[in-house]
Amino acid sequence: GRCGGIVVDMSVTHLLVRTRADTIESCWALANPFDSPAFEVGIELIDIASGEREMLTSRSPLFYDNIASLSGDGRFVAFDDLGSDPPVAVVLDLDTGERVLEYDPLATGATNPGLRGLNQDGSFLLEGARPTQVWDVARGQVIASFDIGPFAVFGPSGRTVYSSDRDGALRNWDAATGEELWVVRGVGSGRVSVNEEGLVLVSDPEAGEAALVDARLRGEVAAVETCRGGWLPAAAQSLNVAGGVAVFHGACTNPPDPFTAHVIDLEEPAILYTIPNVGGQVVRLSPDGTRLVAQEASGGLTGPVAVTDVRTGETLVELEGLCRWSEELTLAGVPREETGDCGRFPQPPFPLWAWSLEWSPDGTMIAAVDDWAGETYLAVWDAETGRLLFTEERAGFTTFTPDSNRLLTSPFGEQTMVAFSTETWELVQETPFEESLAGTGGLGLAGFSADGETLFSVGGLFGGGGGALHWFDADTLEVLRSKTRIHEGSPKSMALSPEATLLATGASDGFVRVWDTETGSLVHEIPIGDTEVQGVAFVNDRDLAVTPQEGNLLIFTIDTEELLRIVRSSLTRGFSQTECERFNFGEECPSLEELRRG
Repeated sequence: GRCGGIVVDMSVTHLLVRTRADTIESCWALANPFDSPAFEVGIELIDIASGEREMLTSRSPLFYDNIASLSGDGRFVAFDDLGSDPPVAVVLDLDTGERVLEYDPLATGATNPGLRGLNQDGSFLLEGARPTQVWDVARGQVIASFDIGPFAVFGPSGRTVYSSDRDGALRNWDAATGEELWVVRGVGSGRVSVNEEGLVLVSDPEAGEAALVDARLRGEVAAVETCRGGWLPAAAQSLNVAGGVAVFHGACTNPPDPFTAHVIDLEEPAILYTIPNVGGQVVRLSPDGTRLVAQEASGGLTGPVAVTDVRTGETLVELEGLCRWSEELTLAGVPREETGDCGRFPQPPFPLWAWSLEWSPDGTMIAAVDDWAGETYLAVWDAETGRLLFTEERAGFTTFTPDSNRLLTSPFGEQTMVAFSTETWELVQETPFEESLAGTGGLGLAGFSADGETLFSVGGLFGGGGGALHWFDADTLEVLRSKTRIHEGSPKSMALSPEATLLATGASDGFVRVWDTETGSLVHEIPIGDTEVQGVAFVNDRDLAVTPQEGNLLIFTIDTEELLRIVRSSLTRGFSQTECERFNFGEECPSLEELRRG
């Protein structure tokens, strides 16, 4: 028409347009309805293929763009017909011309009646705002209600609703029950749009920006809620898994005072218990998952390290030779040995801040690395008796060889890797690196190949670059090959699969990436969101446990067949007749049950 129009909605077959339905000369009313007489705007349906037009109503509300909606398959249209007597809201079947639903929008009790939204197959209708109601179109009944604002749309499945509101949060709701499924804060308070893949675009009118949120299926198979809004320490061992149990070190306050360890049964999955007053930066499970080593912090003092029974929480042994010291006084400039009953390392009792804890594969030894204010050293204890076995001032990321006969460490500030015999504690090997080797300032030792011949390493942990993967000869400690720029952000966590065929890395860019240890190829990627991935650990060769910086423990599958099963089971409808014709299925158009079976 002469005044043009505003596209309100579209489907695969039609456009729905708000346009002038009268002969008034001014077109100003279309964009500025507050200065215009009422009922001058109509809703027009346009067939995309043929260009044919049909005026559905010549009298509709002026004040919102989302006053009418098309189902995704193009079969149904919802709109207000204010020209009827009395005025009604209508859902129209475009194939049959039948009005399958009519109701009085003013009787819904909504602060903003007349806002419309149909899902993909036209089975559900969104109505109004504050509250927003979900109508079952076929039954003509309201089945759910949300106290949300005017910007709400169905997700691609047609069974969930995305909404924004004044608090700037994007929320996802179960359309059938009204249950809030998840929330992402700080996104925007304006219009919401979702594409078929599950990417959500949210405008923020106040900032003049829009945010794109990835809400696609990522393969979650379970989640354990811990501390929302909390944060985890930046430690490669802040999450570890053994014997069907996961532990990680975190806090619900920022800054933490002190940390809390979460012990989680992965079979439920659920929190078994929490351990308050944990010091240092990590907690660590024994290889068989029956024991836990953690540092104590209470009364303003960081103190001893103890081994406890995982299932009962009972203390089994305390590691000898450690003192209690004050982090607060040390940060104020007082030497650590002067803040408590401490000697100066290596003279026991010496202070320790457990930056790293590592069990030997046979479960007989525990190695701890202290890295406090530029002071770094290493100590090893007998895990059964707590007896101090070894101390060393050169330390960094540390691991034991698979036979537990050697202890390897890559000292901070040195371009080298050293090995100590765990029988004599003598230095048995030292191999320097080329200065060009990427990420040697934070060389995380992830573990060994199944045959024990190769050591896998992640370079640049906690650094400013994109990190690197390195393969070392386990005997000579020489670099075999490397792969650089494995993340856009800095790597924060790493884990080797039980069969040592996969290596997972988590980073500040919000991604978990899984690498084939033989080829170095990227085989899987999981977008976690706008948050650092502080912990990652394999539950088995198919599932990964992840702890984002924002809290909670998430479990993802990386098994291809399981991912396909999840995708298939998430389907909520089959193809519509229109889609069957569009994709040339003929008489063999698959049913929903057939699609779910694959």
